[in-house]
Amino acid sequence: MSSLIEKTIYPSRNNVFRALEECPLDDVKVVILGQDPYHTPGVATGLAFDVLDYSKPQPSLRNILSEMMYDTKQPIGELNKLPAQGVLLLNTALTVEQGMPNIHKNLWDPFTKELLGHISQSKDFVIFVLWGANAISYLPYIDQKKHKIVASSHPSPLSWEKPCGKFPPFKGSKPFTQINKFLKTKKLSEINW
Repeated sequence: MSSLIEKTIYPSRNNVFRALEECPLDDVKVVILGQDPYHTPGVATGLAFDVLDYSKPQPSLRNILSEMMYDTKQPIGELNKLPAQGVLLLNTALTVEQGMPNIHKNLWDPFTKELLGHISQSKDFVIFVLWGANAISYLPYIDQKKHKIVASSHPSPLSWEKPCGKFPPFKGSKPFTQINKFLKTKKLSEINW
C-alpha cells in the first residue's frame, strides 16, 4: 500500500499567476526576472522578490531595498506597487516546494521561455532586468536590438557584491535610475520606486 505525500507549494494557488494578473502584457514596460518564489512559509506573494510582511524582508529583498534607497535617494517602498506602473515582477519558476529552492525550474522553463519570447516579439521596447546567472540565462529569448538589458549579479547576500560573468555586482549597480533613464529616452513615464 502506497501513501501519498502531500507537498506544500508556494505561493498559494490563487497567487501563482499574480504577476501576470497585476501587470497585463499590454502594460509591460519593465520585466524584473527572479528565480522562484520564496520557499519558506508565509512569505511568497506571486510577485518576484516581494513578501507578505515588509517588516520581515528576505535577505535578497533587503539588498534590493537598500540599493533602491541608495540609488534613488527615496524612502524605502514596497515592490507590490510596481505592477500598476508596468513592472512585471516575474519569477522564472512560478511555484516552489517548501524548503526546496528551484525545484520547479524544469517544470516552468518552457513556459518562461515562451513568455519572454512573446514579450520580446510583440513589444517595441521593454527593459529586461536580469539579476543573477539564472535570469541572465534567459537572455537568448530577448531581442537585444529592440529592448534594453539591465543585468548584474543576484541581490542575494551570497552574490550581490560579486560580478556575474561580464556583468557587474548588484551592489552599487544603480538599476533603478538606469531604468528610468532608459524610459525617459523613449518618452515613457518613469517608475516611482
